[in-house]
Amino acid sequence: MVVEGLWGVVNNAGTLGKVGPIEWLGIEDYRKVYDVNALGIVDVTMTFLPLIKKTKGRVVITSSAFGRISTPLFAPYHVSKYGAESFADGFR
Repeated sequence: MVVEGLWGVVNNAGTLGKVGPIEWLGIEDYRKVYDVNALGIVDVTMTFLPLIKKTKGRVVITSSAFGRISTPLFAPYHVSKYGAESFADGFR
């Protein structure tokens, strides 16, 4: 028996966005990066989850070491990757 459907999804979203001291960045700088790096992963996963479940397939979520550690000047990126890591932990 062959089950038709989707067997796997690889979430590999990533954009760096603007970098610089926190006081130089606005909320839109954070939103743009977060929309891709965190909410993009949530959206793709939730969209295709019914098809993945049908085939008992797999969802792979890639992130970054910067989802666990932070460095100066890259706050929007770190915030978004922490969000992606948190979603992956909850999804697991």
